[in-house]
Amino acid sequence: MRRPRLGRSGIEISEVVFGAGAVGGGVFTGSEAARTALVRRALELGFNWIDTAPGYGDGQSEENLGRILTELGVSPHLSTKVRLGAADLDDIPAAVERSFRASLARLRRPGVTLLQLHNRVERARDAASGALSVEDVLGPGGVAAGLERVRAAGGTRLIGFTGLGESDAVHALVGSGRFDTVQAYYNLLNPSAGRAVPAGFGAQDYRGLIGAAVA
Repeated sequence: MRRPRLGRSGIEISEVVFGAGAVGGGVFTGSEAARTALVRRALELGFNWIDTAPGYGDGQSEENLGRILTELGVSPHLSTKVRLGAADLDDIPAAVERSFRASLARLRRPGVTLLQLHNRVERARDAASGALSVEDVLGPGGVAAGLERVRAAGGTRLIGFTGLGESDAVHALVGSGRFDTVQAYYNLLNPSAGRAVPAGFGAQDYRGLIGAAVA
């Protein structure tokens, strides 16, 4: 499997990442032996990055990965995430650190390669959808500051965010230069993060978010 470099990090990662989420659910459904065999085979095929989150199986993905990777005696690159709720917004950096410590305990690891914000980001905070505002992320005492604190303490090498939300908002986060990665929404039905779409395109236009990240 090809291993291109991940942005400006210099890390060479498998061009396909092993997703430990609900699509397939292979890390937290089925038998324990089947879950272990699945991860072992993925690593044999050249995957060197596994992506998880506390919300995948309500912590089961991280917990099972912790057991599996310990049993196999392997340490691939890992990425996990932080999703903040309304109760976390009084002290965002502290909430980021609490969530991350809980993730590390489940993963049985001292750190990860990448820690990402999992909330949608919009121009204004939206409690109903769980979306954070640009100010919640980039402002003093915001998510970026919390992620930077975790990185400075050696818990993660890279910080990023999942690029869902209003297009203006996610472009503002990319343009800030404070993040190493954006997990961009890009597929056959909506390729707008990677290429121009025709006028009147019926879905959200992410306006070349991938190109903006490259720049």
